[in-house]
Amino acid sequence: MFMSFFARLLGKKPQPKPVEKKSTNLEVLSLDALVAVIKSGDDEALRIAAIQKITDQETLLSLAGITEASNLNAGIQKAAKQRLANLVDSGAINGEQLSQRISDKMALFALLGLTNNKQLFDDAFNAITDQAELAKFAVDGATSKLRQHAAEKITDKDILQQLLKDTKTKDKTVFKIVKEKCDAFKEDEKRSAEILASVAAVVQSLEQHSNRPFDGQFVAKFTYLQQQWDTKKADANSELIERVAQAVKKAQLTIDNISAEEVAQEKQRKAETAAAEERQAHIQQLQSILVSVVSSEVNVEETQALLKLLNSAWESLAAVKAPSASEQKIVNNLHRVIADELANHSAHGSLAAHKTRFEQLVTDASADANTYYQSLKKRVNGLAASFKEELPEVITSAQATYQEWEKAAEKKAAEIQSAQRHIAGLIRKANETVSSGVLGKALGIRRAIDEKLQSLEQLPNYLANQLEQLDETLTKLQDWKDYAVQPKKHELIAQLEALAGSKEHPETLANKIKRIQDEWRALSKGGKDQDQELWEKFHDLAQKVYQPCRDYFAEQATLRQNNLNSCKQLVAQLKDYLENHDWLNANWKEVEKVMRVARSEWRNYTPTDRAATQPILTEFENVLAGIQQKLHDEYAKNALLKKELITQAQQLVGLDDSRKATDEIKKLQTRWQAIGASLRKEEQQLWHEFRDVCDAVFAKRQQQSAEFKAELDANLTNAKNLIAELSSLSSLTAQALTDARKRVDEIRQEFTGLGQLPKTQVNEIKTAFNQAIEVFEKKIKDERVALKQQIWVNLFAANKIVNDYELALVKGKLPDLADQAELQTQIDSFTQWPAGGLKAIQQKLARARGDADLTENLNALRELCVRADILTDSATPASEQALRTAFQVNQLQQNFGRKTQDVATEIENLVFDWVAVGAVDSKDYEPLFERFNACRLKAAN
Repeated sequence: MFMSFFARLLGKKPQPKPVEKKSTNLEVLSLDALVAVIKSGDDEALRIAAIQKITDQETLLSLAGITEASNLNAGIQKAAKQRLANLVDSGAINGEQLSQRISDKMALFALLGLTNNKQLFDDAFNAITDQAELAKFAVDGATSKLRQHAAEKITDKDILQQLLKDTKTKDKTVFKIVKEKCDAFKEDEKRSAEILASVAAVVQSLEQHSNRPFDGQFVAKFTYLQQQWDTKKADANSELIERVAQAVKKAQLTIDNISAEEVAQEKQRKAETAAAEERQAHIQQLQSILVSVVSSEVNVEETQALLKLLNSAWESLAAVKAPSASEQKIVNNLHRVIADELANHSAHGSLAAHKTRFEQLVTDASADANTYYQSLKKRVNGLAASFKEELPEVITSAQATYQEWEKAAEKKAAEIQSAQRHIAGLIRKANETVSSGVLGKALGIRRAIDEKLQSLEQLPNYLANQLEQLDETLTKLQDWKDYAVQPKKHELIAQLEALAGSKEHPETLANKIKRIQDEWRALSKGGKDQDQELWEKFHDLAQKVYQPCRDYFAEQATLRQNNLNSCKQLVAQLKDYLENHDWLNANWKEVEKVMRVARSEWRNYTPTDRAATQPILTEFENVLAGIQQKLHDEYAKNALLKKELITQAQQLVGLDDSRKATDEIKKLQTRWQAIGASLRKEEQQLWHEFRDVCDAVFAKRQQQSAEFKAELDANLTNAKNLIAELSSLSSLTAQALTDARKRVDEIRQEFTGLGQLPKTQVNEIKTAFNQAIEVFEKKIKDERVALKQQIWVNLFAANKIVNDYELALVKGKLPDLADQAELQTQIDSFTQWPAGGLKAIQQKLARARGDADLTENLNALRELCVRADILTDSATPASEQALRTAFQVNQLQQNFGRKTQDVATEIENLVFDWVAVGAVDSKDYEPLFERFNACRLKAAN
């Protein structure tokens, strides 16, 4: 009784002893025998195999629980249904007859769903028309396919609404199908409501319109609403149709009851409309007449008569309805303009003739041109204001004619005004010159005024008066000058006499003599009479004083000639140098020196006669230009070579291999030095550009070196960190160590992807990393071994607890509930078990009983020890050698020709056999366990 209670405490039932199975030949059994095997057999596989031997439809229907209730388990019933389905597919059972035989539609469709005959399923399913029955299939159908087919076939709105609730938490696919159908119903209802609302809106509009007073839009609106009703009438109910009939009747009555006054008002409105249109036509006709009058010759009297007729017509239209103020203003303006134009026709003819006459007068420079200009401009401006849109061509032409005349008149007036201003300026300047006492200049200005006067027809009075006053002033000044010039001339003669025998430099002396001569000429300019005797004295004295200067300038002339000859020789030498020098092998520095020396010598050959030297100078410059061109060509060639070097250097900036780039840039620098000079300005620019590129390459090299070193240091630091992390992970134990396996794999990948390390430490770091990996792998291997051993240690410990518990039962001790709870707690404290270990302990605990045979159990353990000795090739005590020999012989007989399992597996099987053995006294159990466990550990290693 205690044993049953403890078994219930563990939630386990005592397991019956295994029964030896006997093979059954189903092929020779009758139908009844097969049914008996199916109903009473314990072997599930045998029962299912028996079902596969049955071909009788009714028997299978009964076994499947379709035609009658069955107490067979669900697996056997399912096998029977599948057998029926297979027989239907093979044709052994008629599917249509089977469908008629099964009255339970749910069971029928569950069965047909197992067949491969889709048509049979569809025919049976399509025969169902009851919506309620379909709803039942949609909810309780055995298969998802059946439930979906049923849901798709249901059309009843109320049933679909209920089905939506029933399937919401069951079959999502069926719920989706039902929801789509319900949504379609809602959409149809919404569409019907919208149609009805649109129909009602038309009805309401007709009713509202029938209550409106009659106006000009009443009939048109009524007709429109009737057309709208005709398109909606098919969707209206009887109530709406009746309402529309009443509204139409009322609206038609309103139309029929229109008063004669309203008809007259409508007629008056039409007449006013027609009058307004005729007035517009009248205005257009007047505008056409104006265009005709402007553009061509017309009969004035006939046109005036036409205007009177049109005016009478305008007044008659006013009797219907008075014109607007704007219309009357337009008509009045047109009549006025046409009348004015007719008057101009009488005076000057057509506008084109008026324009032609004006042009003729302008050509003839007639005095009447201005009068015709005034009349033409007034006529054109008056006509232009009457045209809102584009002006006729005759008007624009006339405008262009008088505007061109205006521009010419303005230009002529400006020229006259400019000439008058110029004359006024000359008079003012002459007066200023007179005030300064410079008579000759004043007389020159006066002559210039006479030349300007020839371009003017007449002079304004104020200028004529100023000119008259100027002439009077010039006459007075002329008389005064003749009186004052004699003393001044004697003074100049005295100055020349003072210069006789002067020791001054000839050029200074010559300048002073020239100044005195200039003053003499100034005094004599503009004079009426000249003193010949005084002039000869002045002239002879000047020649005498100038003689030293003449001698000096003769010497200078000789020097200039000699310098000129030297210049010619220099040019000849340079020409020979240019023509005969070996320019292909020229020393360009020497060429530059030649040019410098030549220019220096040329500067030394001074003074020279300017006029005679100028051709030689030109030739000198041309020869130097030829030599310079040779230099420039060389400079250009050198510049091109240096630009090529710069391009090559720029390409090196983007080179990834900075060491190679540096070596190449040094070679380019050597080539640069071997190239000659170029133009100074270009040379500096090219050099700076080349140097910048070189600096960039060297800077990149330096930067990459620093970056590479920093990268190596960073990789080294990361590698050391990974090794340190590996060491810390290796210090973990148990599950934490196992969980660290993923991180170790990540560390391997990270270490592989670190990149380069410092060469001096590569081997050291890789060795340290591999050692750290080996330490971790060894640690985790040891942990796995320990864990694997631990599960067996736990199993043996639990076995010892149960063994002690059963031994207590054998000795007659009955544990209380506290002991039972402690026993369960002890077993539950073991969290890790070998596969099947906990189950084996629970089964042993369930089998524990007080009448256990301790001797039989002890012998069983000894036998297991002997078997373990044999498997691990361990020594067996002498007292058990006979048992070992007998077991080995028996084993050879049983296993002859069979493949044996490996030792570790055999030992594990022995362990579970060990656990299955009942209680043994502790003093006997311990030595046997030590012996058995030693064999187990030996097999594990």
